[in-house]
Amino acid sequence: LAYYATYFSLRSKQYDYAMMRASSKEIFQQLQRYKNQKSTLKKKLSPKEADLEVTLMNVLEMKERGYQILPLDLEKSQAEMFVIDEQRQGLIPPFTIIDGIGTNAALSVVQARQERSFTSAKDVANRSKLSTTNIEKLKSAGVFQAMEADETVSLFSFDDEIGKMN
Repeated sequence: LAYYATYFSLRSKQYDYAMMRASSKEIFQQLQRYKNQKSTLKKKLSPKEADLEVTLMNVLEMKERGYQILPLDLEKSQAEMFVIDEQRQGLIPPFTIIDGIGTNAALSVVQARQERSFTSAKDVANRSKLSTTNIEKLKSAGVFQAMEADETVSLFSFDDEIGKMN
């Protein structure tokens, strides 16, 4: 895992969070599409596709060894470095894995988190340099899922307490 954490953090130039989290079969199929594009269509991959192809080959190798790319984690993800989670046998990706989230915005999330835990997506937006688009991408990636579930439970709990008072 240490090799992959270092490789993805320092050597990989291109990421596709959804594809990296996909099954080995789906990653293999994407790599086959790249191969077909190069051989059958005689069409060069774009620099972005070529970099992503290398990243996905390493992700596939990692998965075949029994490791996984874990979900982004508001409490554990770093700005730019992959974090090893030995217990879950995987890597927690950094915030910069999401296309459009730059280093400064990612660092602002980590810094704000060190001050105190986040309570909602709105709290993250208010205390970091993430744009509305970045927040939406993180929502789509499921980063706020547990937090939103907690907020819903809290609202219902509050509503129940009000009902008991009446």
